[in-house]
Amino acid sequence: HAIGMDPNVDNMKLGAIFDVDLESHGHIGRGSNYSALATTSRAGVFVAGAATGPETIDDSISQGQAAAMAALATLNQNIGAA
Repeated sequence: HAIGMDPNVDNMKLGAIFDVDLESHGHIGRGSNYSALATTSRAGVFVAGAATGPETIDDSISQGQAAAMAALATLNQNIGAA
């Protein structure tokens, strides 16, 4: 993991706008389960990379892919329910 990174100064505002929890350092909180790392405290809102804290580029890319797949799965689920 990368070190020495402060959270985005707008995270408190983003947390309020999207109604998601922040973790203790001020980054966007995410699921604690390895299979749900892209999830946040609000269903349908996903997060990846440095928004969650210091991350390497490789980890950020992988998390971005996981967030995109989670968003696609949510959209497909909602379309199927309509």
